[in-house]
Amino acid sequence: MASSPFRVFVSSNSTEVLRRAGPTLEADSVKANVILPILQKWDRRSPGADINDHKWFIIYTESQGQKNILYIASCTNGSMGRYPLFICTTLPYSWLSNELYQGHIVSAMKLLVTTLLRHVAPSRVYSTFGQEIVIGIFSRLWTEETGIRALEEPYYHAKISHSTAATVHACDVQYLELPNEETEIRLARREDCPAIADLTYGFAGESAFEEAKILITNREVWVYNVWPRGRPDLTRTASIAAFSRNTDTMATITKVYTHPDFRGQRRAERLVRAVCKHLLLTKSYVALFVGINNKAANVYRRVGFVGLDNNSPREGAADRWIEIGFDPEYVQLGHW
Repeated sequence: MASSPFRVFVSSNSTEVLRRAGPTLEADSVKANVILPILQKWDRRSPGADINDHKWFIIYTESQGQKNILYIASCTNGSMGRYPLFICTTLPYSWLSNELYQGHIVSAMKLLVTTLLRHVAPSRVYSTFGQEIVIGIFSRLWTEETGIRALEEPYYHAKISHSTAATVHACDVQYLELPNEETEIRLARREDCPAIADLTYGFAGESAFEEAKILITNREVWVYNVWPRGRPDLTRTASIAAFSRNTDTMATITKVYTHPDFRGQRRAERLVRAVCKHLLLTKSYVALFVGINNKAANVYRRVGFVGLDNNSPREGAADRWIEIGFDPEYVQLGHW
């Protein structure tokens, strides 16, 4: 039997992982938005140190002393709980979707599965998120090896997209102000915490307020407020937009919510456009995920996010990503 061409490097040291894989991740920071920002955050907090309960996995090939990184996976925690097993690949969609290369993907994912089981309890992997083709193969192999059933209904099925200063500028529009109301779009402040928690979770306990406070403290959430003209005491928050996975060159919009009373009025579109313009003053890209059948894709397309038309080519634009969960009876659920 021929030996696998793949090798794997495992570490809990974010500095070492960035040294080895940082340039690869930064070269495609949009696709790496679920891994690179977390790596950089921990490197700022604990440079050079091993981080408990965090593992990164780099799968690569080597030829004539040159390492070619193909897959990077992370098993890490956030401020609100455990993240899924994130997997991203440097391989283009045209390669992943070619049947001739399916055996290569299977071989790489088999190595990831066996390596994971040496470092992480099976119950830790409550779900996995990444490019659709890769995650489909991984989840099948994980179930075969652990006996933990993959759920038929995905937790999340989305397209990944991004905007740049050029694409947002090309889609710029002027919005008409209603004569009987006043509005403001701004960075959220402490007094906005209840409204953010309400819009995001419907006041779902302390966790909603805790996450809202973290977003506000980190300056990672904006609000769109509305009030009747001359009555700021009747201010209501129509929409919020958060961006909580960010690097020096890329930001990721992670939450957009509009109060039911204000839907269908292009409030979210106006807010997301303002947030993108602000972020793109210092970033090259703003990334986001949007559900496959989510009508919000039309909002993001009008703002300047690429590849969200049904007829858009998959390559380099809106690749499909999926989060597949595993039987909750045998795993410890997390949050992201």
